[in-house]
Amino acid sequence: MNQGGVTDPVVSSTPNNPLLINLDQSTYQKADIISISGDTNSHSKSVELSIENSNGVKIWSENITPKNNGVFSTLIIAGGGGWENGGTYTISVSQGELKNGAEFKFVA
Repeated sequence: MNQGGVTDPVVSSTPNNPLLINLDQSTYQKADIISISGDTNSHSKSVELSIENSNGVKIWSENITPKNNGVFSTLIIAGGGGWENGGTYTISVSQGELKNGAEFKFVA
């Protein structure tokens, strides 16, 4: 993936890390585009992505079917209901029993 001339390293799932998630930035503001990508060892089952705000309230979710190579990606726009407060937000990915996540900062 190429964002502003910076090439992200290729990250692949492994037996020890079967479900991975990546964000294109660590901090977002209202109306920023959040690029979410990841990789799974099991491309036959959909993955569920969700974001919780700094109050622990789920404010977004989406189910995605990975490509045949296990890669998945989506874009969302930061803002709207639940995005009123700044702070640390959590993005989670789950696929059956597998779970992973990451945190990012949102500046309101």
